[in-house]
Amino acid sequence: MKREKSKIEWDKNNSKRLAYLKNRSEAFSFVSPKTKAKQERFNSQDDYVADLKKLKAAIDEKLSTKNKPTRN
Repeated sequence: MKREKSKIEWDKNNSKRLAYLKNRSEAFSFVSPKTKAKQERFNSQDDYVADLKKLKAAIDEKLSTKNKPTRN
C-alpha cells in the first residue's frame, strides 16, 4: 500500500519525466519489437521498413542539429 502511494506521488510530481519515459519505451518497442507476434507483423509489412528509414532520417537530422555549435 505504501509503495503504491509512493508511486502515485512520484508519477504526480514527475509527469513530464513519466511522459518522456513512456514515449521512449514506445519508440524502442517500435524499432525492436520483443514479442514474436509483433516481430512477424512488422517484418511482413513493406511500410514498416519505410517507416524505419524515415525514423532514422528524422533521428539523424535531430542529432545533426543538436551537435552544431551555437553562436553567442
